[in-house]
Amino acid sequence: AAAAAAAEKPALAGGVAVLPQSPDARAARRSGEQPGIPLQPEQRKLNMLQLVMITYFAVSGGPFGLESIVGTAGPRLSLIGLLIVPWVWALPQALMTAELATAIPEMGGYVVWVHRAFGEAAGFQVGVWKAVESLLDLALYPVLLVSYAEAFLHFEMAPLVRWVVSAAIIGAVSLLNVLGAEMVGDYSTVFGVVVLLPFVILVTMGLHRIRLDALLAGPPAPGDEDEPVDWGVF
Repeated sequence: AAAAAAAEKPALAGGVAVLPQSPDARAARRSGEQPGIPLQPEQRKLNMLQLVMITYFAVSGGPFGLESIVGTAGPRLSLIGLLIVPWVWALPQALMTAELATAIPEMGGYVVWVHRAFGEAAGFQVGVWKAVESLLDLALYPVLLVSYAEAFLHFEMAPLVRWVVSAAIIGAVSLLNVLGAEMVGDYSTVFGVVVLLPFVILVTMGLHRIRLDALLAGPPAPGDEDEPVDWGVF
C-alpha cells in the first residue's frame, strides 16, 4: 500500500513536480502527437507527374543539344552513349538523392545534407555557391529563348526590346514560383507537353523512313573526307 501511494505522488525534478504519464502518452509525445489528438497526415502538394516534370526541367529541359552529338560521332555511338550514361551517371545520383531525402526529410536538400555531414560552415558555403550558380545559369535562358524567337520569326529585336522581353520572362517564372509548388508542377507539366510534342510528331512522321543501316552507322573512319569524331563534343 505504501509503495502504491508513493507511486501516485508526483516526482520532483529540480524542485518541479513531474506528473506520471502512461506509456501511450509517452509514446505520443515522442512521435510529436498530443495525447488524445491524432496527427493529421500531411497532404502532398505534388503528384507523381508534377514531380517528374519538375525534375525533368531541372536537369534537362528538353532533348535539345543531341544534334551535335550525332553530327560528331554518328548515330551508333550516340545511341550507345544515351543508353549507357543514364545507368552510370543518373542512376547513382537518383539513388543517393532518394536515400538522403528519405533519411533526412527536411526542406533544404543537399544544403541540409552537407550541413549534417560536414558542419555549418560547409552547409553555408553550399547554399551560397548554389545561389550564385543559379543566378548566373538561369539568366542565360531568357536570352536563349529570345534568340530562338528571333531565329524562328526571322526578325531581330532592338536591344531594349530584348531586355524587356527577357525581364518579362523572368518576372513570369518568378511569379509562378511565388504562387507555390503546386502551380509550378502544373505549369511544368504543360511546358513538358509543349516541348516534347513536336519531337513526338516528327518521330511519328518519320517512322516509315527509318533505315537500320543509317541508324546504326558508325563514325567516319580516319582518312575519310568526313571529319573524324570530335570526342570533346561527344
